[in-house]
This record gives sequence, C-alpha cells and structure tokens, in this order.
Amino acid sequence: MPDAEKSQNQLANDKLMHRQVSKKTNYSLVASGEEGMVLQLADGTIQACNAAGDRILGLTAEKLVGQNLLDPKWQFIHEDGTPLLSETHPISVTQSTGKPCLNVVCGFYKPNGELAWLLFSSQPLFQAEGSNLYAIVTTFSDITESKDAQLEQNANCEPDTQRVDTDEFQILSVDRKLLRSLSDGYL
Repeated sequence: MPDAEKSQNQLANDKLMHRQVSKKTNYSLVASGEEGMVLQLADGTIQACNAAGDRILGLTAEKLVGQNLLDPKWQFIHEDGTPLLSETHPISVTQSTGKPCLNVVCGFYKPNGELAWLLFSSQPLFQAEGSNLYAIVTTFSDITESKDAQLEQNANCEPDTQRVDTDEFQILSVDRKLLRSLSDGYL
C-alpha cells in the first residue's frame, strides 16, 4: 500500500475514533456543570475540555486542546506540597494500568500562580472490539475552599496538653493517703 494511501487510511481512522469518542463523552462534557472534564487520547493529548474545566484550571479550551496535562509545565503537587511526579499522576496510573484512578487530592498551579486544590479522577476508555486503551476521561472538582478551611483549622488547633503542677500532684498524693488511712479505720 503506498504511503499516501496509508496516511489517508490512518487519518480516516483517527477521525472515526474522534467521532466515536465525542459521541460517547459529549453528553458528559455538557451535563457536568461544576465538575471539570478533560478527554485525552491514550498518549495523553487533550482532545476536549468542558467549560468548568477551563474555569477550574484557569485556561481556555484553546490553550488546553493539543496539550498534555503530564507536561512538566503544568505544576501539580501532593497535599504535603511536594511535586506530583508524572509517573504517579492519576492519568499516568490509568495509562499504565488501564484501571481507574479515583479521588486523588492534588494541588494545581494555575497560570496566574494561584493554587487550586482538586479532587482528581481518571477513567480509561477502551475500544469495543478489544482491550486497547484509546482514551482517558479525567474529571476534577475544585475543592480549594474546603481544603483552605481544613488547613486553617489545622493551623489554629492548639495541642490539647496540660502542664502538670507538681505541687498539685503532691496534694493529690497526700489526699489519697489521707483518704486511704481514713477508710482503713472504718473497715
């Protein structure tokens, strides 16, 4: 088969797959108003993003489509502030295992430098006739307000410890001895 014909066949297959992916996920991309959603091909290339995803990530669909969220320019962090490495990112886990990676809390630095906390999940999509992973649907919710409230609460919590006054301890010890000697006299 000549190279031009192979290229045309590949292009036709890619368009067909894109249409199939779009049909299967379009309702979800529109239906989910508060949850961000990104559709990526198996190689991680973003094909579509809903409006909530744009808003949450602080990026337009034009800036996202064609990109890869695993690119080092997108800064994700763990809850403890350490970098979320691409190998442990939920998208990578789904790519390598073919299994969902659900409810992972991570931080994302928006282009304006603002930190958004996300509850992140990724789901694999397989071709109907086989077990080949052809796309990944990634959903995320902005949990920044609740995460900030939790961090503030943790910062304001004082350890619940009391100093033991040694004089008070000695008085308690004397009171127990007195109580014991009194009770011995009555028994």
